[in-house]
Amino acid sequence: ENIKVKAADATDSGLKEKSFDYIIIGLVLHECSNDLRTGILQEAYRLLKDDGKLIILEWEQKSDRRSKIKYAPLYVLEVLNCRDFKEFYNCNKAEYFNENRFEMLTETHCNYSTVMVLRKK
Repeated sequence: ENIKVKAADATDSGLKEKSFDYIIIGLVLHECSNDLRTGILQEAYRLLKDDGKLIILEWEQKSDRRSKIKYAPLYVLEVLNCRDFKEFYNCNKAEYFNENRFEMLTETHCNYSTVMVLRKK
């Protein structure tokens, strides 16, 4: 009963500031240009309560040869789809989110993805 669906721009939702305990962004940021990614994170920061959490699910960079080979077809499709994919995919996520005013609290590694829990700095 307390859930409402609203379609809005992820960089300017029009929602009330500091109105969410949690925001979840799943497999989105790697698809975005650097500017759009920054805008989405700025809006998430604005919308989160001071003690709120940002939960992000993203592709995880693999270092072992076998995983790289298994992931290769998806990696190629992502690179062809988004020119900024490689930069985001290869960056140090803790540093990246720190530069965008979030502190990484936990990072859980899954097969080809990672779940990061962040808080506002």
